[in-house]
Amino acid sequence: MLMNKTQQEELFYGCQSTIFGDCCLVFTRQNILRLFFTDEREKTLQYFEQLTEKMNLKRYDEKAKELIDQIFIERKTFPLVLKGTAFQLSVWKALQTIPFGETTTYKVIAEAIGRPNAIRAVGNAVGANSIAFLIPCHRVIRSDGQLGGYRWGVERKQKMLEWEKINFKNKFIYSAIFSLNPDNYQCVCREKMARFGELVHFLPNQYL
Repeated sequence: MLMNKTQQEELFYGCQSTIFGDCCLVFTRQNILRLFFTDEREKTLQYFEQLTEKMNLKRYDEKAKELIDQIFIERKTFPLVLKGTAFQLSVWKALQTIPFGETTTYKVIAEAIGRPNAIRAVGNAVGANSIAFLIPCHRVIRSDGQLGGYRWGVERKQKMLEWEKINFKNKFIYSAIFSLNPDNYQCVCREKMARFGELVHFLPNQYL
């Protein structure tokens, strides 16, 4: 059952150009719910416009630009709202321990969460990540050194990794902020996610 607008926390969305292509953000006044790339910006915005009639979702380009600039230029971190299984949440949390400018493998992540034989499942969880960059799934590669997949395009993944290596000398690393500071890391339980249920219901897979 969907919530009506008076029951749900106010949600915002917006898109902004980045060096990695157009990036879209879904957020509240306190948290980030989705961060994803799109190669069809106008189509994506039209889709969000359709949602505004069904839920408490408003376009807020100025704030989206501010947040996206802070993420990609200033490399700031923000509280996240995540929806997933316990296994997925453990994988996403492990991803945030990968330092800026470095990579790891699906095998290493599987071992880090205590599931060394679940490499394929780890790969699926990495691919299901809905908050790009802040949960750095792009830093996970195959054990043979190949890039592996990326839900927003392998070329984009390669560009992000190359950019991080170039900027690694800045030493502005935020890799483990969320996992080390519970105040900044919000693994939201199923019942708490109910207030965002309408958004999750309507967003198609490429936005989740």
